[in-house]
Amino acid sequence: MKYLHLLFVLTIFSSELLACSFASWEPFEPTLERWKQNPGPAQLDKASGGEYWESAPAPVVLVSEIVRATYKSGEPCSDAGLILLDVTLPDDSSYRIEEFGVYLRIQSGSTPDLIFPDIPVIGRIEGRKMTLLFPWLDSHPSRQYPLDLVLEATLVTNGLNIGKPTVFHIKQDNS
Repeated sequence: MKYLHLLFVLTIFSSELLACSFASWEPFEPTLERWKQNPGPAQLDKASGGEYWESAPAPVVLVSEIVRATYKSGEPCSDAGLILLDVTLPDDSSYRIEEFGVYLRIQSGSTPDLIFPDIPVIGRIEGRKMTLLFPWLDSHPSRQYPLDLVLEATLVTNGLNIGKPTVFHIKQDNS
């Protein structure tokens, strides 16, 4: 009975710690199996020209949310900053988003902490969209500076084929 009471007390006092768990991203673990490329326009219509095999496409990246730390007392995770990215494939691609990992590289700008890993990642997939959440330990609001980053996103296949990059901007709106 003592242990049950102790477990109850620990659960109550540690619930705020457990509330700060993010389902963010996972490392992309390629199988290293040969990637099955889809037929390109030249195979489908000889007169159209274009690629014989469809290449890994350049991703379409949308910055859907930027949240900065507030450090408000009593609020769980108030020390965390968050960047939420939605990654899709171009409309004319015949591939599925789950066939790829996403590699992100900062081209310019400065981050308050290590936000983006240096490995390809995968996120939650819903339909044709992959959602990637990047949390980091943010500075107190009095020491924060606006985010202004230029990133490059590239798709990586299980066979380690690399697609064309997409350059996109993460710019914090201070309004």
